[in-house]
Amino acid sequence: MFREDSLCAVLSEIAKAQEMNMREGVKMLLELPERDISIYTDPARLGQVVNNLINTAVKFTQKGSISLGCNLLDDGKVEIYVRDTGTGMSGEVLSHIFERFFKGDAFVQGTGLGLAICRTIVERFHRKINAVSKEGEGSCFTITLPLQTV
Repeated sequence: MFREDSLCAVLSEIAKAQEMNMREGVKMLLELPERDISIYTDPARLGQVVNNLINTAVKFTQKGSISLGCNLLDDGKVEIYVRDTGTGMSGEVLSHIFERFFKGDAFVQGTGLGLAICRTIVERFHRKINAVSKEGEGSCFTITLPLQTV
């Protein structure tokens, strides 16, 4: 159900819950702006997407950090990001990550549906999801949403 909500509060709740899922040697970092951001969203669906992105990052990050944060963009939108210091992906793998049942690493637990579900949810609400990655350096997933002003 869509409603106006505090993005900083939603992301803070997610980060707090995800802290216990971090493996030893990996920190969950929360990077929020000084001023709160109000968005019009379905917090349950947004939480599902962000949690899926963090869960994916956990699978591929052996040490370092997973950062959850947001930025205001100049075009009246806000960007939510999940950035990790994990293994990263090749361009070939990156080009398929949002496809159903695709698994970049056959040895990693999962069905290959998590990122496909994320894309479906985000696009159903006319939002954008993107990923950039470099092998050996990690990945960054972004979700772009319209800014709701109060």
